[in-house]
Amino acid sequence: WFAAFNGGDEEAIKAMLQEHFAEPAQAAMTVEARLERLRGLRAQAGGALTPMRVVESEERFLRLVAQDARGVHLQMDFECAETPPFGLTGIRLQMVPDPAAVQPRAPAVGAAELPARMDAYLREKAQAGEFAGAVLLARDGVPVFRQAYGSAERRFDSPNRIDTRFNFASIGKLLTKTAVAQLAEAGRLRLDDKLAKWLPDWPADAGAKITVGQLVEHRSGIPDFFNERFQAMDRSTLRHNRDYLALVRDEPLWFEPGTAERYSNGGYALLGEVIARASGEDYYDYLQKHVLEPAGMKDTGWFEADEPTPNLAQGYYRDEE
Repeated sequence: WFAAFNGGDEEAIKAMLQEHFAEPAQAAMTVEARLERLRGLRAQAGGALTPMRVVESEERFLRLVAQDARGVHLQMDFECAETPPFGLTGIRLQMVPDPAAVQPRAPAVGAAELPARMDAYLREKAQAGEFAGAVLLARDGVPVFRQAYGSAERRFDSPNRIDTRFNFASIGKLLTKTAVAQLAEAGRLRLDDKLAKWLPDWPADAGAKITVGQLVEHRSGIPDFFNERFQAMDRSTLRHNRDYLALVRDEPLWFEPGTAERYSNGGYALLGEVIARASGEDYYDYLQKHVLEPAGMKDTGWFEADEPTPNLAQGYYRDEE
C-alpha cells in the first residue's frame, strides 16, 4: 500500500487496489472512488507518507503511526478479511497530536457488560463537564444502548433527552452534497458546470473557472466566511444561507481552482445557492422536501437562534482558560 501510494503513479495505485482489497470491499466502493480518496489524501498530505512506528500487529489487523510531508502524524489502521485470500477490507486514518500516545486497541467488551460500561464512562465525563449529549450505540442495526447526559440549556438546567435536537454544524454539508447528487442524477445540473452558469452575477474571473464539483470537493479556492468581516459584523443579520455570500464575494481566491484542497464553508454556502437556482426552490425548502422528508428526519430542520424552539439544545464552547 505504501509503495503504491508514495510512488504516486495512479495506474500502480489502481493495480494495488484491485489486487489487495477483498471482494466485499471492492463491491462496497469502486476502485475509482478509492483512487479519488487517495488522490485527495496525497494532496492534503503534501505527497508521501512515512511509516514511523508499528503500534499493534495481529493476524488480520495492523495499527501504525505515519508522518506526512508536512510533519503531521497519522494513526493508520489496516484490517483484513477473515477468509482467504485475506484481502484488505478497510483502512482508517486519523490525525494524532502526540504520536507517542497512540496505543493498541482496547480489549473487546462483551455485549452483556457493554451498557453498564458505557454508562459509567459517560457519567464520569458528564460529571467532569467534558461531555453533554445523547448517545446511541447499535449492533447490526439494533440499538443496544441509548442514554442522554448533561444539560441542553445551562441557564435553566434543562437536561438533555434522547430526542433533544442538537446543532450538527458541518454534518449539514452531507445534506448539501446529497442535494447536489440528486440534481446531477436528474440532469438538472452537472458537476463540471461552471459557477457562472448558476450565479452569473458572481465575479467573472472566479465564476468562469470554478466548477460545481470543485465546490463539493473543497478544491475551488473560495475562502471561508469565518473571516475578519464575519467577526466584526452584526451576525444577527445573517438570516439565510444566501446572506453569507457577501462575506466571500470580493475576497481573493485561496488558490487557483482545482490545484489544491482546503476546507471552506464559503464554498458550501455557494453550493446552497446553486441548488436553489438549479431546482427552482429555496435551498432550505429543497432540502426539507427532497432530503429530510424522504429520509424520515422529521425532527431535523433550520431554526433561528433568536426564536424559541422546543427541545433544542444550546451549544457551548469551552473558554481557552
